[in-house]
Amino acid sequence: MKMSVFIAAYNGAPYIGEQLASILDQTLPVGEIILVDDCSSDQTIRAAEDFLFARGAGLTEASSLHPAPGRCLPGRAVKRFRLPAGQDAILVLNKENLGVDSNFITGLKEYPAGDVILLSDQDDIWEANKAEAVCAAFSGREDILLLQHKMALIDETGNAIEGSDFPGYMLGKSNTYSLAKVATTKKRPFGNASGCCCAIRRGLLDFVSAGRQFKDIYYDFLISAAATAIGGNFVLDASLTRHRLHPENYSFAKGDTVAKGLKRGRDSSAGHCEKRLGLLLSEQALMGYLLGEVMPAGQTTQTAYAAWLAKRSDIFAKRIEYLQNENLFGLLSLARRLPWYGDAGVWLGDVYYTASSLLRR
Repeated sequence: MKMSVFIAAYNGAPYIGEQLASILDQTLPVGEIILVDDCSSDQTIRAAEDFLFARGAGLTEASSLHPAPGRCLPGRAVKRFRLPAGQDAILVLNKENLGVDSNFITGLKEYPAGDVILLSDQDDIWEANKAEAVCAAFSGREDILLLQHKMALIDETGNAIEGSDFPGYMLGKSNTYSLAKVATTKKRPFGNASGCCCAIRRGLLDFVSAGRQFKDIYYDFLISAAATAIGGNFVLDASLTRHRLHPENYSFAKGDTVAKGLKRGRDSSAGHCEKRLGLLLSEQALMGYLLGEVMPAGQTTQTAYAAWLAKRSDIFAKRIEYLQNENLFGLLSLARRLPWYGDAGVWLGDVYYTASSLLRR
């Protein structure tokens, strides 16, 4: 089984060397590492190149990767390296800034050659046995399309963070290495995943690359949704990544609570209301894609999940209709459907946005 590592980078120069070192120093070597830089302004690509040369890598193919800081080249530039252990490394500089989600989705379809692709942030640290554990989990299990694992949290200096607000289901210290299918709930209908803790089978990429049509959908949300729809979303009970939290990094958004839902309502403007509606329209389109294309193509037998997702889509259609028409009474009537919101704060946010809009008239 060939394993590829894919890193979507942007302004990660301070940490990229430590991350690459943890990937190269695995107990089971990965076959290739691909880093796609999204027009960084801090010479991330040069820092990665310097690290590879320091590790004895030889250059096998090259085009210039060094425009002025913060500026991109007319077309994508690529450098390919071969490391002493036989691993390949590919450094890519985008011709324009795509944003983290588009960078992942576009690059994943184009570059990795592995049977399994491990996704990586630019500033984390992998445990030394991560690749070995992931490979063992995938071996002989064609039903696994997405494998998630647990993580620990560190600060910018690498010290452990305790008492985080991150969801508990992503944090783990038990390390039983047991496998389980990710359960769906009304709060997590797509088995939500954090990209830095994901490995995907190549067969999932066709469904993921089609996700470029869904504006505002996070790349890891899309990957998790596609794998869940087909029945191939699994979690490994092992903490295999130390995920770094610092002011400049991009991390998954935590769900709304009642307090946050109300606060966002109080801070709302016409622009915020429009963005909220746009997110809902994107998620509604995603559900249609899962029901109409992903599940039939994946030959899933998850009829109960399909029925459940169809019902959720119907409720979302009502929610969108009421928001578009600023129908406050309609939104209030959805209180009886509160469990389908996943969190009362989200419903309160809808009500507050609409009431605020009506009062601005």
